[in-house]
Amino acid sequence: MTTWFTKEEAEKHRAHWNEMFGEESKRQEVGAEIFRRLFEEHPDYLEKFSFGAGKKLDEVKDCDGLKAHGLKVMNALHEMNQVIDDPDKAKAALEHAHSTHATKGVTAEQLTHGLEIMKKIHEDKVGEESCNDHLEYKKRIHAWLTEGL
Repeated sequence: MTTWFTKEEAEKHRAHWNEMFGEESKRQEVGAEIFRRLFEEHPDYLEKFSFGAGKKLDEVKDCDGLKAHGLKVMNALHEMNQVIDDPDKAKAALEHAHSTHATKGVTAEQLTHGLEIMKKIHEDKVGEESCNDHLEYKKRIHAWLTEGL
């Protein structure tokens, strides 16, 4: 199992996260963008979603289902970031994320594609250098999210 965050590490990471995504409107915007880019790069992933089955990206890029799912994912990540220094709470949040994705047939590779897109969006917003300051945190979070899938 991946090492949990210390209290100090968590506070630093949480402050950065909250600056970037603390407001729900920011999470909604970024969540929708993650899935737009994910479906651009992997159009076959649309089939895993009720709003995308049998459709092309142009048909769903602004639909309520895509926006709602993007916000749901970002809200889940937001909640995880609030408890990353509490192993019991973090583990419970991760287990929920794993079971939810596993029952839908989502693989670690597919989840990784979404996380890579989120990293690109983050770099676009704050610059690669700032992102590199948080690289170790991102590696640990990525490892947690993909373990067990």
